[in-house]
Amino acid sequence: MIAKRISLNRFVMATVMTVAMVTAVRVPAAAAKLEFDPDGLIRVETTAPTDSITVGQRFRVVHEFSFPDSLSMIPVAEINTGKCRLLSIDRGERIDNGMGSRAVTLDLLALELDMARVPEQAFDFRTPSGDTLRVFSGEIEIPIRLVTAPDSELASLKEQWEAPARTWPWIAGAAGVLVLAALAWWLVRRRRKAALEILAPVMPADYAALTELTRIEAMGLLDQGEYKRYYTLVVDAIRHYLEKRFHVDAMDRTSDELLLDLGARGARVEALPAFLAEADLVKFAKYQPVRENGEAAMRTARALVVDTTPRMTDAASESRAVAAGGTA
Repeated sequence: MIAKRISLNRFVMATVMTVAMVTAVRVPAAAAKLEFDPDGLIRVETTAPTDSITVGQRFRVVHEFSFPDSLSMIPVAEINTGKCRLLSIDRGERIDNGMGSRAVTLDLLALELDMARVPEQAFDFRTPSGDTLRVFSGEIEIPIRLVTAPDSELASLKEQWEAPARTWPWIAGAAGVLVLAALAWWLVRRRRKAALEILAPVMPADYAALTELTRIEAMGLLDQGEYKRYYTLVVDAIRHYLEKRFHVDAMDRTSDELLLDLGARGARVEALPAFLAEADLVKFAKYQPVRENGEAAMRTARALVVDTTPRMTDAASESRAVAAGGTA
């Protein structure tokens, strides 16, 4: 009877001490980030299976927890591995045997050359009342050996390639292949360019000149009083036409040089000298014409194009003349 009473008293005392211990380490959920030591209610043991590693060798750190069955472990959002790279993590399965237990295994790779350091990590547990308890794991330091790993962990190297005794045939062959590849690329590109040039539509010189003159007239430069720009554009259009029509370098010649080149080819354009002279006065001598002069210059330019355009009956003779280096 006395023995039963003593056992009952011990059970009551143990229950009271456990309740007092839980009450002492309870942390409100709102203060879960505070550092707090549960004073032995939760036990965490941090170990590393190896006492040293080599450069580039993987290693493991294991956090083993023992805690009352009434507590539940809160998943860690981020693992602090210091200057080690976290390769994988195994959170393990909880074992309920009156005292809960769990092992968190980290697979790591050291990024330093002297020491692999894994700092302490905070782990939180939730009580049935919703409070939070926090414990910290131990810090691990594993020396790094600046030697090679064991032979069993190293893959054999391939034998070094030795060049043949006579290397010049190989060099010549490689150079020949490169030359042939470059030649083939150049020929393909040239054919493509020629095909594009053939497919590109060629606009007749008279049609291009009359289209450009119409565009200039629609710009309204005479209404804006920009006579110098107006005459410059009109003359450039006529020069482009003469260059294509009579095969002369019209854009880089003065008015007198252009007339001499046209005369040497037997091409006489009656209204061209007066037209170029008036344009030169406006462009270089600050001559200020009136609107009627500008309109007359446009009519003259169109007439120059129309009068010098070959007729259908003269197409054959013009082709023979161009082939012979002359003009129609």
